[in-house]
Amino acid sequence: MIEKLSTAAEVMFGAQEAKCELHRWRLRLRCTNRAAEEILAELRDSGLENKWRDSKQPVHDAISYLERTTPSACASPGPCVSVCRLAAALSRSRARPWSVSA
Repeated sequence: MIEKLSTAAEVMFGAQEAKCELHRWRLRLRCTNRAAEEILAELRDSGLENKWRDSKQPVHDAISYLERTTPSACASPGPCVSVCRLAAALSRSRARPWSVSA
């Protein structure tokens, strides 16, 4: 999931600001129950769903992923997972921009 959000953030905010926005999204996913829905709305509202980058549509891909994995975004129960599982996947991610090495 981080890979999808990361490339979407680069398209939406540019390479420099993308790291800060990705960090903000990660914190929200770990701290609030509705974060996935809010990020999904932010992706949709960007108007960049159909923007291509390196033969891919990163914002579209992130939207599709969140729609498949966020329970409230689904029209029917099916293959959705809980927001807690999304947050757990984030916490296992290798890239942690807020961690400090000793």
